[in-house]
Amino acid sequence: MNLALEPARQWDLPPHTLLATFDESTVVVWQAHGARVADAVLARGSFDVPEFRSDRTSRLRVSLPSLLFRCRWGTREGRERILAVRLRREGFDELRRRAVVAEDDRAVYPSTAAWRLALRYASATVSWHPDRDPSGAELSHSTARFGLRDTSTQQFARRWVTSIEDVTPWVSRQRDALDRTGTDWPAVRPYPGGSDVR
Repeated sequence: MNLALEPARQWDLPPHTLLATFDESTVVVWQAHGARVADAVLARGSFDVPEFRSDRTSRLRVSLPSLLFRCRWGTREGRERILAVRLRREGFDELRRRAVVAEDDRAVYPSTAAWRLALRYASATVSWHPDRDPSGAELSHSTARFGLRDTSTQQFARRWVTSIEDVTPWVSRQRDALDRTGTDWPAVRPYPGGSDVR
């Protein structure tokens, strides 16, 4: 894997803190795809390929363990290939600004009607789920999952991605390890302004 690794660690964080793998210019998000889509986007170096369905919602996770839990470590049908996708920071920040909260939360929306209206016109959503450690156990903080559609999906496919890496072989080795928590994982840290995503 072409990412800085470090031992998995426990974080004492507010519930909605955006932990991510990032540097000065890029942020890593994680996706799982079938072989057909993965091969096409890796060959092109972008998601601007016919095999990638830009007419439906695409989901990006900032937590690799959360993604692996969801796709059963690459054993779920159609989600066998795990991709590390580097986005330009400005693209990721634009996504954060656009994202509306996907849940009908009274701290955000005054009514269910307001929530439905916001979702109807949103090109990006964010939902928070319990983060996971490498063993799959729930952590005390949440992790963000972004949903992209319409304009955001097009910009993701054509403008925001700087590189795509297939990390499936690395994931397979971790899946087969007896103690996943004893291995090194992509380094994460709180993303600047990440608590603004609510």
